[in-house]
Amino acid sequence: MSKVSIFGPRDKMPPEEGIDILASYLSSERDITELATGGVVGFPTELVERIRRINQDIPTCAYTPCSSESEWDTFYQKGIVPRRDLFDKVVWATGDEDIKFRALKRILLLVNNSNLNIAYLGQGNTHLEVLSSLSMGIPTLYLVDDGELGKWQNVYKCLLRKNEYLPEMCTFSYWNLDNSIKRRIL
Repeated sequence: MSKVSIFGPRDKMPPEEGIDILASYLSSERDITELATGGVVGFPTELVERIRRINQDIPTCAYTPCSSESEWDTFYQKGIVPRRDLFDKVVWATGDEDIKFRALKRILLLVNNSNLNIAYLGQGNTHLEVLSSLSMGIPTLYLVDDGELGKWQNVYKCLLRKNEYLPEMCTFSYWNLDNSIKRRIL
């Protein structure tokens, strides 16, 4: 499997059971060489913490918008980034730009060279991460809250058509009420 990148919004996470299912699955994969996240507090961080509890041998990496340890520490105090010791490796942002711009720039690094991306769909940069994954042809598992499935299917149908990607490239997996994973092709 090699590199697996996980992304999703800070303000919205799958149910606890959903995080546990993903953590158990990823923890059992012996050929993950890097479990990568964007290095901010939220769904991917929760997942990394659970995976670390189950399997300490999976290397974790944060592709952070922070440019230094001192900047990370400042944002940690504000609750924006997690503890640094959660990650085996940190890829620091470069450049003197605003942190929001650095957050956008790091997306390509995060998804590049991934063998699988896991995207929990929500607001924020998720659209850029998904489009980057599609343009690079990276298989992506899209996790969608059952109640929002129709909304996200419509959003991505439009994006895929506009960018001439085949709808078949986009498989939505979503959590239903009994927390099982369902798959549906757009």
